[in-house]
Amino acid sequence: LDQADARATFFVLGRSVERFPDLARRIVEDGHDIGNHSWAHANLLRQTPEQLAADLAGTNAMIEAATGVAPDYLRPTYGKYDLDLRYLGFGLAMWDVDSRDWEHRSPRQTIRHTLDGVTPGSIVVLHDIHATTVAAVPLLIAELRAAGYRLVTVAELIGPADPGAVYWSQTDIEAPPPPTTTTTTTTTTVPVDVAG
Repeated sequence: LDQADARATFFVLGRSVERFPDLARRIVEDGHDIGNHSWAHANLLRQTPEQLAADLAGTNAMIEAATGVAPDYLRPTYGKYDLDLRYLGFGLAMWDVDSRDWEHRSPRQTIRHTLDGVTPGSIVVLHDIHATTVAAVPLLIAELRAAGYRLVTVAELIGPADPGAVYWSQTDIEAPPPPTTTTTTTTTTVPVDVAG
């Protein structure tokens, strides 16, 4: 990315930032954005609301300690989310182009899947944990630029995260859910004299 002067958003795991804080710091120092991808890539829908809140808060705290940045975008693990997740204060950065790099592990197929799906304003998901994806990136950047695309971070594409919104692309956005309301019920006990 640096050689191509391209920017990206890296959605990182808290446990990875804990192990490699210098790498997280470098992501930010090199002009990329950093986002929350949970602590350990667990299925977030299988956590209680309390576990979910602790997982994401712990990840954000770890990222902020390493980089000075508290992410406002979250990429839910496995692309799965529910209303509980939407109420935790993050914009959910999804994608409209899946490179399927996690499935085929082929640089050529990663490039083909991406180029076949990309349109202006697309959000593309790639996984830098696969060497084949890293190998595909220089040619993918060149192909995208040759087609007239400019590579930007999610925040550059969308702007600041709207908590609870779901972003599939620049134009395919689900608005945040309505605010939760807490109903307070007051019960008054009135003594009743029952004759009987």
